[in-house]
Amino acid sequence: MKMLDAGAYGIICPMIETAEQAERFVSHCFYPPDGNRSFGPTRAMIHGGSDYPAHSADNILPIVMIETRKALDNLDDILSTSGLGGVYIGPFDLSYALGCTPQADNFEDEIMAAIDHILARARYYNVPAAIHGIGHQFADQMRTKGFNMVTAGCDAEFIRAGASAIINALKPS
Repeated sequence: MKMLDAGAYGIICPMIETAEQAERFVSHCFYPPDGNRSFGPTRAMIHGGSDYPAHSADNILPIVMIETRKALDNLDDILSTSGLGGVYIGPFDLSYALGCTPQADNFEDEIMAAIDHILARARYYNVPAAIHGIGHQFADQMRTKGFNMVTAGCDAEFIRAGASAIINALKPS
């Protein structure tokens, strides 16, 4: 709730494993009668306007992360949560949960099968699907599969790559 009060329009909640957890999370994103978010949008009203509380439900995206075998087992129940704004796949933790090695852009068969399953079920429930990736090849493959949002990298990797490029350019020849 504090992040929403600060002006965030979307919240990604990690480690959601059950419908009950998903419902509780979603309820904290909306004001009554749609949820049980407390009132305190002082900063959100700066950019959202003085009528922010009245229209905030139209703009908030509660997104759950699917990262465990238990979440996969409960996927249909999670995706049928009323008010859910999206599902985000955390492939590193999902790799752990499926007994695979957590690594960037994991193309192992078991991981790809889980990714395809989550995407198919999200489509069935008309829930936007997102996935985290690092490299452009993985990101492009996920985009081609039909994900609504694909992250292609992270801030730490961008900083490392930029710093490495500068250091390499300045090395004596």
